[in-house]
Amino acid sequence: LLSFELSMVGLSTYPHQWIADLFGYDNPDELYYALGRAEILPTNVATKLLAVEWDRGLHRSVGTVVESSGGEKFVVTHTGNREVRLCQTCGPRPPAAIVGYIRKDGGVTVHRENCHNLPPDPISDRTIKLGWGSEANRAVRLIRIQIDGYDRAGLMFEVLQLIQDERLNMSSVEAHTGENQAHIWLDLEVTSPRQLVRILHRALALVNVYLVHCITDEAVTRKQPVVAHSTRPYYKPE
Repeated sequence: LLSFELSMVGLSTYPHQWIADLFGYDNPDELYYALGRAEILPTNVATKLLAVEWDRGLHRSVGTVVESSGGEKFVVTHTGNREVRLCQTCGPRPPAAIVGYIRKDGGVTVHRENCHNLPPDPISDRTIKLGWGSEANRAVRLIRIQIDGYDRAGLMFEVLQLIQDERLNMSSVEAHTGENQAHIWLDLEVTSPRQLVRILHRALALVNVYLVHCITDEAVTRKQPVVAHSTRPYYKPE
């Protein structure tokens, strides 16, 4: 269980003694015993290890701090690193739905979606969709995951639906199929270790998927699928 979980999150080389120490056990056997009795879960281990490593990977800033006239500070996402200010007329505050209007100077003014100061055309090339963030998610971790499964109709759709459900940005997607196999690579912007573990397990739960894992920079360069075999039941297309 532990080895499978560590492989899934790309941390298979972590010494089990170090993990045991992290969770307060004297040796790996005590850790295995606790896992076997469900005193701790493999997902708990993966999430905690990812938290230790989280700041060491590639990140991208997605939030801009903006201050109201009253001194309140908010984080606004998807501004494209533009200078941001709040509309003084509608006074947008979380959790109100917001949009941005790109001014002539290139900066962005944040409005409520129903603000009467907005231009009448909602799809103007000067209007952008924004969101509220928090200090905790001002930066996202850039993660590439690989999904391997037995090819079937609708598999790619379900993978993309999962990403949409998690409200994730996806910078690229690639898929190779052949000989009843499907290999999918996704480049994702993930906000937290907990979210990453959840995404990996949700993808693994899809019908016909037998392997899901984060892949290293070297594997990204090679783009070679991992060959794996599974005894899980699967649907074989006609």
